[in-house]
Amino acid sequence: MPEPKKTCFIITPIGKPADPIRRHIDGVVQGIRDAIGGEFDVIVPHEMFDIGSINRQVLEQIYTSDLVIANLTNLNPNVMYELAFRHSVGKPAIVIAEAGTVLPFDLKDERTFEYVNDYTGIKALGKTLRVCINNIDFKDRTPRGPIHSTIEGFPLGQRAMDTAKDGETKEMLHVVMQKIDAFDSYVKCRRVTIEPLPASFENISATIRYPNTLVPSALLSSSSATDDENILPEITVDMLKEQRLEHQIRHPRSFDERCSF
Repeated sequence: MPEPKKTCFIITPIGKPADPIRRHIDGVVQGIRDAIGGEFDVIVPHEMFDIGSINRQVLEQIYTSDLVIANLTNLNPNVMYELAFRHSVGKPAIVIAEAGTVLPFDLKDERTFEYVNDYTGIKALGKTLRVCINNIDFKDRTPRGPIHSTIEGFPLGQRAMDTAKDGETKEMLHVVMQKIDAFDSYVKCRRVTIEPLPASFENISATIRYPNTLVPSALLSSSSATDDENILPEITVDMLKEQRLEHQIRHPRSFDERCSF
């Protein structure tokens, strides 16, 4: 069974039906449909006919669509606002504009794909969009874009502390952030895994250095012990693995002492 199509919402200037910009945009939209219509259900605002608030419907599409393509031609204020909203959502957005469009300062750093408004130019735009889309991992839900990349540069705890209104709230936030940091350290420690030894190592004897907390007292040699560690002479790997497993079953917390909080 084929996968359902993804949704692509086009943020674009529209104009009135008789305006030159409408014919321009309709040609661009058709070119986009020709290029990606097999994979995406392409939606544009002036073709939405549901009853209710058009503004709400547009914002819902910007928020929920898998992909947004924003056309900055004519520097329409509505398009700017809607693109900013998409950037705040952190989902994929491709920005296009007719060749010669002078972009505002805040958008100059973002990649914008220019096109020429004729048959050849729209065909070339379609090919460019296909390449861009092939480079997007739609399964990756990590928020991206200029807004999120800026926000991520500030520590979460510091942002919360800066917005706190009173001392009691700041104190509570401080305690919460301490707990979160401790839990994060604990989780990182728990991620350590022990891989099984290759068969060729099963019968090797060696001098093994091991921390006190990980070695049962039955294996310790008092003559060779120091305050920080124990040297285990001539202990087979099989023996160590058996005793280690038994000790872990009896004393599971001893393996997490450095991670406790």
